[in-house]
Amino acid sequence: MENQFNKQNVLSGLEEKFGHFIHALSLFDAKQLNQQPAYGGWTAGQVADHMIKATAGLPDGHTKDAERAIDRFVPDLKAIFLDFDTQLQSPDFIYPGNGPFTKEALIDQLEKQESMLMENVQTNNVKAVCIDAPFPTLDFLTRYEWFMFIQFHLARHEHQLKKIHAALLRTSDTKLSTSDTNPV
Repeated sequence: MENQFNKQNVLSGLEEKFGHFIHALSLFDAKQLNQQPAYGGWTAGQVADHMIKATAGLPDGHTKDAERAIDRFVPDLKAIFLDFDTQLQSPDFIYPGNGPFTKEALIDQLEKQESMLMENVQTNNVKAVCIDAPFPTLDFLTRYEWFMFIQFHLARHEHQLKKIHAALLRTSDTKLSTSDTNPV
């Protein structure tokens, strides 16, 4: 069980999830990045801005030794964030701006966030409980749980980016096929 909490495993997970999220974001062109899908909701740029704000750091200025399993809330976090059928409300402090956004700036900032989090994993005790702020509806999380939350959160919004991209492509295809059938 101890091996599960190996820092290298946490680093690999963060690297993988950031990589997948950034790849999904890279599929958008400049126009699509700031285009709202026909069904409403956030633009891809807003999703990325939200993730930049959500990965800006951990509430870990003050910590204490865990007196419980350090992964106690991982199943809860996974159930919440990987349930793609349930829409969640973003807290105000990580609500995205309106843009317009540029893909290069978003990707650059996401890469900086990833580096900052990787450094946190390497230099801090992932088993410590972060007591600066509890996670809404749960409790104070360990660093390990926060890092798992970030991975689940990235996966959730990677899924959202793919959904937005597919919707924008369908809208574009519909416009193209409609214009192809209309006489000029």
